[in-house]
Amino acid sequence: MEDRYTRALEGQLKQCSEDLAKLRKEVEKYNLILEEINLFYCEMDLEGRILFFNSPFCTALGYTREEIKELTCGKLMDNPSRDQFSTALNHVCRTGLPRRRIDYVLLRKNGSVLHTETSIFLMTDAKRRPLGYRILFQDITRRKQAEELVKKLAFQDTLTGLPNRRLFHDRLVLALTQAKRNRERFAVMMIDLDRFKEVNDTQGHYVGDLLIQAVGQRLTNLLRKGDTVARIGGDEFILLLPSLGRIENADRIAEKIVNAFNESFLLDDHRIRITPSIGIAVYPEHGDNLDILLKNSDIAMYAAKDSGRNTFQYYRRKENRQGTPKMQPKNRFTR
Repeated sequence: MEDRYTRALEGQLKQCSEDLAKLRKEVEKYNLILEEINLFYCEMDLEGRILFFNSPFCTALGYTREEIKELTCGKLMDNPSRDQFSTALNHVCRTGLPRRRIDYVLLRKNGSVLHTETSIFLMTDAKRRPLGYRILFQDITRRKQAEELVKKLAFQDTLTGLPNRRLFHDRLVLALTQAKRNRERFAVMMIDLDRFKEVNDTQGHYVGDLLIQAVGQRLTNLLRKGDTVARIGGDEFILLLPSLGRIENADRIAEKIVNAFNESFLLDDHRIRITPSIGIAVYPEHGDNLDILLKNSDIAMYAAKDSGRNTFQYYRRKENRQGTPKMQPKNRFTR
């Protein structure tokens, strides 16, 4: 009888050993997967303490395993992500439903950022009571950088880094809306560089590009916070001056620009002097919609060129003898 029980017990022990060996192999397999997948994985308790994590999690963040054990996921995030992460955890714990593919910013040990797409799952006990969370992070930093580059190319001039025509138009729409609501003025200034083609022809396009960049920087330094300078192509720039107040304030800004161009530009041992012709249209005196303001500032700019260059002109509408509207430039100091 004892032999029979002994053999039965030995059989059960052998089966348990085999099951345990299989289980170990399964654990090893999944641990290997966790180590080799291109995902960062961690488990944390309900208080936010990190209980388990894979090696890519450490490697990506630049911490040792010992250092990670002393941290929480919240401490590894920037402030906006930390708040969003806490909200997501509360939702997962309350509903039991996972939150998938949420963008969070992790902070590496060296202070650089790691953009991640994150999914959060609830861990429960046998009675389905919450124990903690399983979290998967996917590195999307390169994707974010690519998106930022596309955004930059869409809204910024590639040579100067200034807003391009598209971004300028968006800001002009906003300025017009605010001006109508607040019953205030704003100005549009069209700037063309005088005889820029001669610079390209005599000094080459490389120096011409350097000059365009330097002009953009000089204009930016002259403007107020909230003003916009954009490059809309070639040697043409356009300025948006919201909340102008009195029209005379446009005089002061235009004069400051003309005076600033009295100083030559030093570009790779080339000293270049160039002057601007500036056309000004003010809302609402010189137009009450975007197309008219842009057109009239352009007309005024050509009037500045016709009057000798290196100056500025306001747009002016004057009746001719037959009563047909005729566009003429205004004297720079009268309106």
